[in-house]
Amino acid sequence: MFFSEKYWKSTDEFNRIIPVSSALSFDKVAGSLQAADDLFLTPLLGDDLMERMETVYGSQSTATELEKKLLKMLKKAEANIAFWYDFQELNLRITDQGFQRQQTENFTGAYKYQEDELKRSFRNKGFNALDNILAFLELYSSEFEEYLSAPAYQDLRQRVVQTPQEVNEVYFINNSRLVFLRMLPILREVEDTKLPLILGESLNEELRAAIAEDRQGAAVGYTTYKELRLRAVNYVVFKAVAQLARQGGDITDRGLYFSTVETGDGNTRREPASHEQAGNIAMVAERSAENYSHALTMFVKNYIPEQFAGHESDVLKRDNEHRTTFWA
Repeated sequence: MFFSEKYWKSTDEFNRIIPVSSALSFDKVAGSLQAADDLFLTPLLGDDLMERMETVYGSQSTATELEKKLLKMLKKAEANIAFWYDFQELNLRITDQGFQRQQTENFTGAYKYQEDELKRSFRNKGFNALDNILAFLELYSSEFEEYLSAPAYQDLRQRVVQTPQEVNEVYFINNSRLVFLRMLPILREVEDTKLPLILGESLNEELRAAIAEDRQGAAVGYTTYKELRLRAVNYVVFKAVAQLARQGGDITDRGLYFSTVETGDGNTRREPASHEQAGNIAMVAERSAENYSHALTMFVKNYIPEQFAGHESDVLKRDNEHRTTFWA
């Protein structure tokens, strides 16, 4: 954790991030802070980097400026995610008489809409901080080499679609690493089950081997594996977007939303996408995926002809003169 009982009262370190009552004890939130680490921070950053930053927290006087900046972001992410994740537990007291809402003489419980807004605020601030952490580590990866060995980072380097920027160049996600992480399961499914049908098993295996062995600059046919991968990214992204939209319009970290202008006052209102709107998004993305599928097939045919396995529409040929249909 990046908070401790030692500094809890003496420096008000938590209060600098979230203004809380002086009566709040470290023991009350310690479990929630640890959960934020275990469930959100460690899977992204890896054990080695987390251990290094916990050591930095314990000896901040000798930390570098970059380590101090990262520690500040980690504190913000940990605190806000902890309060969002355990919001209900922190908001209640468990006694031998059951669950009770905590109140004092001067304060009463918040209204339901206030609790909802507060919980949403914790979530947004926490996950925005996570996004900033990932961007920071990508920028200063040479200073935080532990991140490069993190399982999550290593897994990305084995995939066809590797970075949020590559997705953003095809379909706008505001360069959000969190949206990218939410898309990963669908991107993997498309890469593993759909892409081999277009490239052919042999070429697909060669491409994945080139990616895994970090030799994307090597020549294949009249092009390179990197160029082939980037051509494949277009298809994979649009295919994934179509599937995500069908599953519920989940194309931002808070869902697929549409902006509408209120009649009269002209205020902008954002509402979750309806099934029809999500279906339209899926249909457009599916059409784009199909177009990129054809483009990828033609790229292989023109630049890697020895690996061209044919186009699916050319499998059956009709000879109308002799009234026959044959395999081509």
